[in-house]
Amino acid sequence: MENKILSQILDSLNELKLGQQEIKADVSTLKNDVSSLKTDVSTLKNDVSSLKADVSSLKTDVATIKMQLSDLETKNALNHMDIREQLDLIKKDLSFIEVVSGKNMTEIALLKAVK
Repeated sequence: MENKILSQILDSLNELKLGQQEIKADVSTLKNDVSSLKTDVSTLKNDVSSLKADVSSLKTDVATIKMQLSDLETKNALNHMDIREQLDLIKKDLSFIEVVSGKNMTEIALLKAVK
């Protein structure tokens, strides 16, 4: 009977050892998984840092473009005013040419009538 009890105890110990080995294997797998996750997190941190730098650069570029656009709008407004002034001068010149042409036509008609 003692042998039977010892055998049962030995079987129980063997089962416990197998269970312990399975737990150790599971823990080892979990450690590997955690290590992999740490590497992934580190990679993500680097990527986020890179994205932050890119966003900062884009913000600077956008600010520069806004300033350039503002300068262009000012120059465009000045050019527009200059063109309007030039068109007004051309209109005055054309009006003068029409008056002079009309006077010339009258004088030509008078000269023809005198001949």
